[in-house]
Amino acid sequence: MPDPCALCSDAGGVSVWRDDALRVVRIDDSDYPGFLRVIWNAHVREMSDLVPAERAHLFDVVLDVERVLRELVRPDKINLASLGNMTPHLHWHVIP
Repeated sequence: MPDPCALCSDAGGVSVWRDDALRVVRIDDSDYPGFLRVIWNAHVREMSDLVPAERAHLFDVVLDVERVLRELVRPDKINLASLGNMTPHLHWHVIP
């Protein structure tokens, strides 16, 4: 039996915002203040597993999170990443 998915069995951080499709959580990491993660609620591995409207919604939220962080934190740069090498569950890192 495969290991349970950490992002299916756990919130993945402190909840900041949520809708039926996804959630935004704050990651408690002193090295990266303001680090947020956008997590698709259902277990999906890849962006291409979503239908076009779902992909658009996910990316719109990622960009909204980026905009808010730019206003609040005023970093030199925002890093966006969708890796999945540690947890194969669709999520985006938004890191100032």
